[in-house]
Amino acid sequence: MSETLLFRYHGDKAALFDTVVIQPFQRLMDEFVAQFPDPTGPGAREASRAFTRHVYELFEANEGLFRALLNERPPSNEEMPRPLAGLDPFFRAAVAQVAQRYRAAGIEPPLDLAIGVRVGMGMIASSVLLRDHLFPEGPPDRAALIQALEHVVFQGLSGPQAD
Repeated sequence: MSETLLFRYHGDKAALFDTVVIQPFQRLMDEFVAQFPDPTGPGAREASRAFTRHVYELFEANEGLFRALLNERPPSNEEMPRPLAGLDPFFRAAVAQVAQRYRAAGIEPPLDLAIGVRVGMGMIASSVLLRDHLFPEGPPDRAALIQALEHVVFQGLSGPQAD
């Protein structure tokens, strides 16, 4: 598809980002919440791992768009845009879910959850967008990389074990 046709259909990068990233992300969140409405209940552990895997796949499938958005420079008289600002509602929802797990267990989180959620997302994004820099000897086995991300993100953000 040509760039002209893309922008004729979507209008601008913000609309394209909404279609390609925000809407699929919303579907992921909606499916996660529908399947596991109680983040303190059984099955939340595997759901967290699956969610991490799906986010990785979203970055992987849209790598070019993410690179373009992150490399966009504003006109000299404007402040730097926040191309991923549309993800803020998802960050807040994730923080709320993890916080609920800690509250249910009566435990104080060992980290600032708002920072942890964003760092977790950064790990997932960088494993795709910085792949060549992180793995100069060649990309790691995809399944092993996803497994490592699932484990690290789960351990850091899942809160107390529910199952």
